[in-house]
Amino acid sequence: MDYDTATQIWFWALVMVAPIVVAGAAVIVGKRGALPRARMLHFAGGVVAAILLAIVGPWIAHALNPPPYDPAFAGGRGLDLRGFSDVIGAWAGAALTFAVTVVAAAAFALQAALRTRRLRRAVDAEG
Repeated sequence: MDYDTATQIWFWALVMVAPIVVAGAAVIVGKRGALPRARMLHFAGGVVAAILLAIVGPWIAHALNPPPYDPAFAGGRGLDLRGFSDVIGAWAGAALTFAVTVVAAAAFALQAALRTRRLRRAVDAEG
C-alpha cells in the first residue's frame, strides 16, 4: 500500500470512526431508558472525544503513517503539505462527533419531555 492510499484510509477513519462510536453509545444509552446522569455523561464524553480527536488525531495518524522522504522538501525547501489531510480529517471528524453528540442530547431531552408529558396526562386522567 502506498502513502497516498494509506492517507485516504486515515482521512476517512478520522472522519467516521468517532461519530459512529458516539452514535452507537447514544443508541445504547437511549434504549436502556438511562438515568439523567448517564445521558449527561454521554454528552460530556462526546464533547471530550471531539476535542481529543481534533487535537490528538492528526499526531497519531501522522506518527503511524509518516510521509516518505522527499529530497525536494529536505532542508526546509518548499511547502510540504503531505499529512495535511490528517488535520482536515480530524477536524471534520471532531465537528461531526460534536454534532452527533448535540443531536443525541436533544433527542434525549425530547424523549424525557414526552415521557413526562405522558405521565402527567395519565395522572390527570386518573384524578
